[in-house]
Amino acid sequence: TNCLSGLAAEVKLADRLGVSRTGLFPFDGAGSDDQGRTTPAALTTFLRRIAKTRFGPSLFGALPILGRDGTMATVESQTPAAGHAQVKTGNRVVSTPAGRLIVLGNSLAGYAETRSGRRVVFMIAVGNVPIRTAEAFLSVTADQARMVVAIQRDL
Repeated sequence: TNCLSGLAAEVKLADRLGVSRTGLFPFDGAGSDDQGRTTPAALTTFLRRIAKTRFGPSLFGALPILGRDGTMATVESQTPAAGHAQVKTGNRVVSTPAGRLIVLGNSLAGYAETRSGRRVVFMIAVGNVPIRTAEAFLSVTADQARMVVAIQRDL
């Protein structure tokens, strides 16, 4: 398959699902182009509506489980939220020619089964966050993971 055809299919699917055309701007299939943009509203609309399609369960099943597997295996693994959120990560951190670091974007998006038994869709995103060290990025992601725990616990 070629990338342009894939992008066209991605946008067509988003349109069919009712995702706002002003909220989704893919530039590559990997999400690694710095020009690509997706708003939290667009992504949560996509996740909410894709879950009702015939391939929604496959997407849901492919997402890493908080505190259990994949990229989320060690994240908040000792909290009651572990095992109750399926989350996709997305991040882009760059260094300037002067050696300064900036988090262009970091997000956690997915589904959480709340303590009350509801399944909710969420996206937590930050952008344009200057950081002093690569290790400081870990505090950004830890803060976001704690927000997922709060969503699971309090909603």
